[in-house]
Amino acid sequence: MTDPKLISYIIDFLIGPIYPAEQAEDGYRKRFNLVGYTRDPEEMKQYPIVIYPSTFFDLGVYGSERSMPSLPLSQWRGIPLLFGSAEEGQLGPDGPIIIYADLIASCFFLISRYEEMYKRSERNQYGCFPGVSSLGYRAGFAERPIVDEYGAALRELILEHNLLERYGISWEARPHTFSRVFLTHDLLRPAVEAQDLKGWRIALRPLLKHFPRLLAHLTPASLERTWVLPRGLERNLKLQRASAEEVVRTIFFVRSASRRHSPLPTYHIDSRFIAQLEQVARRHGAKVGLLCSHRSAENPEQLEVERRRLRKAIPGSAECSRFAQLTQREPEDMTMLYSAGMRHDFSMGYNDVAGFRLGTCRAVRFINPNTRLLTDLMLHPICLRDESLAEYLKQEEGIEEAKAYCLKMIELVARYHGDLTIAWSAPHLHPHKHTAFYDLYKYIIEEVERITLNDPRLHTPRGSRMRKKK
Repeated sequence: MTDPKLISYIIDFLIGPIYPAEQAEDGYRKRFNLVGYTRDPEEMKQYPIVIYPSTFFDLGVYGSERSMPSLPLSQWRGIPLLFGSAEEGQLGPDGPIIIYADLIASCFFLISRYEEMYKRSERNQYGCFPGVSSLGYRAGFAERPIVDEYGAALRELILEHNLLERYGISWEARPHTFSRVFLTHDLLRPAVEAQDLKGWRIALRPLLKHFPRLLAHLTPASLERTWVLPRGLERNLKLQRASAEEVVRTIFFVRSASRRHSPLPTYHIDSRFIAQLEQVARRHGAKVGLLCSHRSAENPEQLEVERRRLRKAIPGSAECSRFAQLTQREPEDMTMLYSAGMRHDFSMGYNDVAGFRLGTCRAVRFINPNTRLLTDLMLHPICLRDESLAEYLKQEEGIEEAKAYCLKMIELVARYHGDLTIAWSAPHLHPHKHTAFYDLYKYIIEEVERITLNDPRLHTPRGSRMRKKK
């Protein structure tokens, strides 16, 4: 039996909450049940629109091979459909509109990571479900937020039948611009340049011959990812100042695991660097989140320890999290993240392919696919990630292809009023050390600024913040 609250949440996620028009601005509003999810003909009469359930949630089907979609997928209004059929009908001349495309099950399958729960045997070297094995990748829709496409098509159907006016109801606007913008940066270890070690290498050369592992840590190649305090943050700050309050947010993700539990040599949580980072975050109006270690991905009970260590160093931090290299493993492990005190996670992307891991570009509440219970942990899908764009930049003319891809994804998120989450590691913000990544990030910020400034609700008129301070 699926919780009715979960069904209501998915319906609201697809089309937005709907209320009687006269209650649109009231503090307490009673929800109008425009869309139902039932097979019962008598119950169908209560709703103007009914989504006819497939067998996905049925006892004996859920959690079995019969619950998995088979390829090729059918299409509903031009959108890949995981369950049900593309048929639409009506129950009598004045009855409800029946949609046989099971949008509820299709949405649940994607946003709950049901496939990752079912296919336990498919894991990569990090113990994670590989993106190349995902249904979205195999069916060719990984780079389409089809859950948001379902919602847009369902809203179009409501307008086609003039249901808002007929029933005197209203819904939330979904303009073609961003709901929120998150500029997120993984910080690995304090800034060290290769030339800083030149004198030390000469002095230590006899010793290094006997300790080759130490030599590996002091080579220029191992220092390619050592930049921690970003150099390109003036772009973030400019965009934040031009945007309405709280629309654009910068987040630094910081390790707190001890050095022996990190894949790279890292900073100590009590080091001077952390104090400097706190000042930088305060100056830029940024948040500091926890970059969860590989050890905590393998043993989720360590999440609370790592979060407590970071909050001790930077009070008030670590409400947000991301797993290093997106190595979050089992879907149900997210319950440990919530228990540890996290309320927002930014790990929702595959580390081997680009695309929308949850089938949506909007923040969604975590649903445990084992128990089908809804939680208050918000999952933020990653739209653009520097590591997934690296292949473009290896080519001679790759920067233009990378820009075209980024623009396509940015405009896609804006079209569905999504949350644009950009994951750009701190080393790739260095203007001279990683010029191509820096230039691409600069281009992304310029395009985001162009879209936000075209919507008066998302930007701050010139001088308004100064007047507010006075």
